[in-house]
Amino acid sequence: MRIPLAGQLAAAFAVPIVSLVLVTGVVSLGFSQLHAAKQELTAKDDLRGKVHDITLKITEMRLGTRGYVLTAKPSFQTQRLEAMDAARLDVAYVDARAALLPGVAAEIGHFPARVEEINIGCAGVAELVRSDHDAVMGFYTKSYKTGRYAAAAEAFRKASDGQKALDPVLATIDDAATSAADAASVAFDATLTRLSFIMLGVTLATIAVTVALTVLLSRRMSKRLGRVSNALAQMVEEDFTDLHDALVRLAKGDLRASFHSKRTPLGDRGSDEIADVARSYDALVAGLAETGEELTAGLANLRKLIPGIAMTSKSRAAASAWPREARKSPFRRSASGRAEGIWRSASNAFAARGSCADHRRCSVAGSGSCHLAAAPPQARSPSTSTR
Repeated sequence: MRIPLAGQLAAAFAVPIVSLVLVTGVVSLGFSQLHAAKQELTAKDDLRGKVHDITLKITEMRLGTRGYVLTAKPSFQTQRLEAMDAARLDVAYVDARAALLPGVAAEIGHFPARVEEINIGCAGVAELVRSDHDAVMGFYTKSYKTGRYAAAAEAFRKASDGQKALDPVLATIDDAATSAADAASVAFDATLTRLSFIMLGVTLATIAVTVALTVLLSRRMSKRLGRVSNALAQMVEEDFTDLHDALVRLAKGDLRASFHSKRTPLGDRGSDEIADVARSYDALVAGLAETGEELTAGLANLRKLIPGIAMTSKSRAAASAWPREARKSPFRRSASGRAEGIWRSASNAFAARGSCADHRRCSVAGSGSCHLAAAPPQARSPSTSTR
C-alpha cells in the first residue's frame, strides 16, 4: 500500500486534531458533571437556607405574638400572620426536597405538624388578647395560672410545647442540610479537580504523542533521505570520478584502464516518494555496475587482440618492402643485362630470316614470338623481362 509523504504528515498532524476532539469531549463530559454537582450543591445549600429561614420566621412569628400581647396593636398581628405564611412556604419547600436529606426523612415528615402547633398556640394567645387582654397580661407579667388566667396559661403552654418539639427537628434538619451542603461542596471541588487533572493529563498526553510522532517521523524521513543523499554523494565523488579517469586513460590509448562500481543497492522497502528515489538510485547502481563490467571486459578483449594485430601489420609491412629491396640488389641488375643481350640476339636472328613463314603456327607454338621479335628491347619493362 502506497502511503505518500503528504499522507504521513497528515496522519502526524491529525493526532493533535483527534486529541483536541478528545479533550473537547472530556471537557464537555466534565462540565456536565460539574453542572450536576453544582445543581446538587445549590439545592442542598438552598435547603439549608430554607431551614434557617423557617427558624427565623418562627422566631419572627413569636416576636409578633409577644408584641401583640404587650401592645395589642394590629401591626404585630399582621407581622405574625405574614411570618407564618412564609414559614409554611419554606416548610413545603423542604418537604418537597426531602430526598436530598435521606437520613432525616422522618423528621421532615413531622416538620409541618410541629410548625402548625406553634402557630395554633400563637393564634390562641392572640385570640385571648382580643377577648381578655388583662388576663393575658396577668399571666404574662405576673405568671397567674388559675381562674381567668388559666386559658392564657394554656395558650402560652401550647405555643411553648410546639417550640420545644420543633427545636430538635429544626436542629436535626439543619445539621443534615449543612452536612449535605458541605458534602456537595466537597464533591463539586473533587469533580472540578478531577476534571482539571483529566484535562491536564489529556493535554500532556496529546503534546507527548504529537512530539513523539513528529520526532519519529522526522528522524525516519531524515535518516532515509540522508542515506540516499550520502549514497549519491559517494557515487558522484568516487564512482563517477573513477569512470571519468578510466575514460580519459582510454582516450589516451591506455588499454589497461578499468572501472568497477563499489556501490550497493539501498533496498528501501518504503512506499512513499523517498522509496521511489531510493529505487531509482538502486537502478542507477545496477546500470553503473553493468557499464563498468562491460567496459572492463571490452578493454580486456581489446588487449588480447592487440598482439595479433601487431604481428599481422609487421608481416604485411615486410612483404611490401621486399620488391623494392630486390630491385636495388646486384643480382637484379646482372639478370637485367643478360635478358637484354638475349633479346638483342633474338632480334638479329629474326631479322636474318625475315618474316615468319607460318604466322599462325608461330603464334601458337612460340606464344607470340613474332610480336616479341618485332618489339624493341627498350620497350620491355624490367618486370616483364624478368618473367
